[in-house]
This record gives sequence, structure tokens and C-alpha cells, in this order.
Amino acid sequence: MAKGGFKLAKPVTKKNTETTEKKKSEISETLKAVPLEMEEYTTDNAPFDFHEDLKQFFPEQSEDEFEELVESVKEEGVREPLLLWKENGKTWLVDGHNRYRAAQASERPFKVTYLEKSSIQEVKHWMLQNQLGRRNLTKAQLKKFWTKIALENVQHGGDRKSQNRSFMTLEEVAEKVGASSRTIKRWMKEERESTLIKEEKQKAEQQKSLEEKTAEALSKILNKINKLVKDTEEGEMKVKILKDLSSWAENEIERIS
Repeated sequence: MAKGGFKLAKPVTKKNTETTEKKKSEISETLKAVPLEMEEYTTDNAPFDFHEDLKQFFPEQSEDEFEELVESVKEEGVREPLLLWKENGKTWLVDGHNRYRAAQASERPFKVTYLEKSSIQEVKHWMLQNQLGRRNLTKAQLKKFWTKIALENVQHGGDRKSQNRSFMTLEEVAEKVGASSRTIKRWMKEERESTLIKEEKQKAEQQKSLEEKTAEALSKILNKINKLVKDTEEGEMKVKILKDLSSWAENEIERIS
């Protein structure tokens, strides 16, 4: 048993194997239910966008793993289609994020297929179950995905009484992982804090970028003004110069605002 009184992997048993095979079968049937698009796409005309709420469920790869994937795509192409989901006229990427990145890096085309789900909650549930069905996940990745399941359940009010809930309750997650509810709550707290730190970092970077653009634009304006003063002193100022300066300054201010 790992530190903290929990374990993330159980001994392989016939029951566990049957459960894994059942999950793989369900995922396979989901993909078979929708025909593949015959058309090939490139990263320049990809028929989808990235949904902010779904990005967090994409599996992360190490540099070495990604390099291996790129080499594989260069040699054999993108063998499996990217999985998309349509919502209110929008199309979002659901599975195949790393394949898409590899296709971009190797300049290879890819095909797509679609996931039939009625809500984003069902899509999230599918994505999490899909990731948990992979055999090459590290303990850290397993912990991350189980924590997300617990967080999603809390955020959307799942409970044991609900007949239509997609996510497990906190108690069910704890039982599945082999940890206490207290441990799961601690993981959830850590995940929330990590997400908050990332968001604050992004805001700081955006603010810094805006300040740099503002400083650059103001510097250009000052240089223009200095040139205007110099031209005036030399008796070469024309009405056109004033008009051009006014128009240019307005455009710069509009660009950075």
C-alpha cells in the first residue's frame, strides 16, 4: 500500500480483466456507431476547436513519448481518427489531442469521427472513462483523473439517489481507488489550488503582454511626436503631417485598447 494509505492499482484478477475488456468494448462500439469521415484534414483546415472545459481531460505526454509518436506518424500516418463532438453548431475535439499535435509536427493529414453524446457532462464522463481504460497511465495520472471525477461530481451535484448521474460519488471514488474520503478531499483541494495558480499565472502573462504592447505603442507615438517637433523647428511641417499623425495615433490607441 502506498504512502497515505491508498493504492492506485489492484492485482489483476479475472473480474478486473473482464471490466477492462467491457470498457474497451463499450468505447469501441461507440466509435463504430458513427461512420468515419472519408475526407482527410490537415492542421490548417481542422474542422474543430478546443473547448476550454474539455482541455483539462486531455492526457499529458512526456517529451520522449511525444517524440516517439511524431516519428510513428511520420512513418505510418495518423492511424486512428480524431474524435469530435458537436454542440449547438460548434465542433470540439474530444480524443486525439496528442495525435493532432503529432500531425501538426509531422505535417501529416488525419481523419475524424464523431461521439454521440447529448451533453458536455456525458462527454466529460466518457473522456475520463476512456483515459482510465488505458493501461499505460502512471500513478500520478491515475490520481489526477480520479480527482477530476470527484470534482466533477461535486460541481454538478451528483449523489447516490440520482438515477441519471454520470459521475461517481466521492465515496465511490474513494472505494475504487482504495483511499479514504479524507484523502480524496485533500486531492480535490490540491487540484483546485493548482488550477487557481494556473489561471492566475495566465492572467499575469496576459497583463504583461498587454503592458508590453502598450509601452511599445507609446514609444512609437513619442518617436513620431519628436520627429514632428524636429520637422517643425526646421520649418518643414505640413498640414498633411498633422493629419497623418492624428490618424496613426488613433489607430495605435485602438489597437492596444
